[in-house]
Amino acid sequence: MNQQLRLSSKQPRREPWTKDTLLRERAAALTNAIDRSTSRSYGSALNSWIAFAEMHDFAIEPTMDTLTFYIVYMSHHISPRSVKTYLSGLVNQLEPDFPSIRQIRSS
Repeated sequence: MNQQLRLSSKQPRREPWTKDTLLRERAAALTNAIDRSTSRSYGSALNSWIAFAEMHDFAIEPTMDTLTFYIVYMSHHISPRSVKTYLSGLVNQLEPDFPSIRQIRSS
């Protein structure tokens, strides 16, 4: 940034945040911006993922294998059309802790 521009700015001096803090705060802001019913659905998706992972002795951190197993498993228990919603919720809920989930889901 141009030193002259910084000196003439009337903005208060602020400390930078770590990337982890930025990710966590963005997740919190997005969670608060989501409609209440959507938030409940997303929470349900997270709960079903955790139950699935624990039941099958998988780590909570998703991999391509565990996510595809989850999709197949859930497709037998809920409407296959609802799985897409569950995946959206799961990505929303897990991305702050596991940023690679979006790429895993896309693959």
